[in-house]
Amino acid sequence: MDVAAYQDAFAAALLADAGEASPSPVVERLRRQPGFAVYRNTVMKGCIDALQANFPTIERLVGEEWLRAAAGVFARGGVALLDACEAGVSIEGAVQCALEAQSDVDFTALVQQLLQAGAF
Repeated sequence: MDVAAYQDAFAAALLADAGEASPSPVVERLRRQPGFAVYRNTVMKGCIDALQANFPTIERLVGEEWLRAAAGVFARGGVALLDACEAGVSIEGAVQCALEAQSDVDFTALVQQLLQAGAF
């Protein structure tokens, strides 16, 4: 296995569900180690924290719980999302889909409240 293939398999294992086996035997041996779960959780928390820190206005619109959940989904789909971006799908398009899925939130009212509060 070359270095690039190992790195791709390792990154995919970090972002995969805990029970999902790696197609790489080398990475699968690492994934089965108890410490790998701790490392995976630390990496995921770091990804979620970074997204939350970079999108404070979105957090104010949808709330911390929803943003952290959406950030987790985004982070776990990182490789696929990067592939989609390379294929011409924009991050804005991904965010729009996520906001449309959150149909129980009245975003117009939230934005009006933020404007009145001087948040922008």
